[in-house]
Amino acid sequence: MQRTAEHTRSPELLKLFGCEDLVAPVEEDRFGRRASELICRKRAALAGKYRLWALQCEEGAAQTRDPYAEDMLTAAARRFMQVARQVEDGEFF
Repeated sequence: MQRTAEHTRSPELLKLFGCEDLVAPVEEDRFGRRASELICRKRAALAGKYRLWALQCEEGAAQTRDPYAEDMLTAAARRFMQVARQVEDGEFF
């Protein structure tokens, strides 16, 4: 990574504000990539949880003899799948 004038001034600015020993300079590109990776991983894990809950509701609906419970569990499964898709698309992040 080529150092620009902004990168070379960063230590000077930290010293000017008196926080050179408290704040470490950050490589913007590397930080951005890592933050994006963590957000995507978190998003995938959360979507997976919603999909699992949807599957559990569908299984419960298939096994119940109560028609009302079946309808409610099916509706919950659909909603969980909808939320999982929204999480994957980034609507909740």
